[in-house]
Amino acid sequence: MTSATGTGRRTALTWLTDVLFAVTFLAVEAAAVFVIWLREGMAAWAASYDDGPPPGHGGALVALGVVTAFAVLLAVLLAWRRWPLSAVTQGLVAGALALLMVGIAASEHRDDRPAPAPTHGSYRPCLSGGDSHECPGG
Repeated sequence: MTSATGTGRRTALTWLTDVLFAVTFLAVEAAAVFVIWLREGMAAWAASYDDGPPPGHGGALVALGVVTAFAVLLAVLLAWRRWPLSAVTQGLVAGALALLMVGIAASEHRDDRPAPAPTHGSYRPCLSGGDSHECPGG
């Protein structure tokens, strides 16, 4: 009898293992990205009560970079071990995370611009709860 691994043929068990690896690694990475997203959301929510500038996304970029590097290394290892479905899935995850990191970095760069100045010198904001004499034109 010939061995299935020696001939290059894959058995149903190896395909099932490949699918289970792909699903497991996707679930772990999705959980990691969810925790990063939750942490960023909570930090932004907490900063909304402060008068200071909003927090940057440096920590999220580093954490996403670690998850992306993990996905790339895992894709290479799985391709070397001949688990094609898992390797391709990890490659797609790494690409999606890299695009996400570029988007976050671009939005952070866009937020560095100063706020526009009022257009005329008689600008007074209308405060909530005041009477009509506090508002311009009222």
